[in-house]
Amino acid sequence: MRKLFKDDELQAEFEENGYVVVPMLTDSDVAGLLALFHQHFPKVPDGFSSSSYLNEFEKKKEISDAAQQILAPRIADWLEGHRS
Repeated sequence: MRKLFKDDELQAEFEENGYVVVPMLTDSDVAGLLALFHQHFPKVPDGFSSSSYLNEFEKKKEISDAAQQILAPRIADWLEGHRS
């Protein structure tokens, strides 16, 4: 199996269990993602909602880019060769 995790113990746990649990987001990261959500969706939609369903490409890209700025460094902390 191709190595996914920088940490060998995490890699072994993933190979054995098919998943790992790691501390990923800080309180600040979560606050930033919530602010991003509320900026674009001031009225919380009922049921399941995904920005990928939006018809406005530019808005989808803006949301994706902002989320990646928060998430990419956290993912890169754990994954081998991660690119955003």
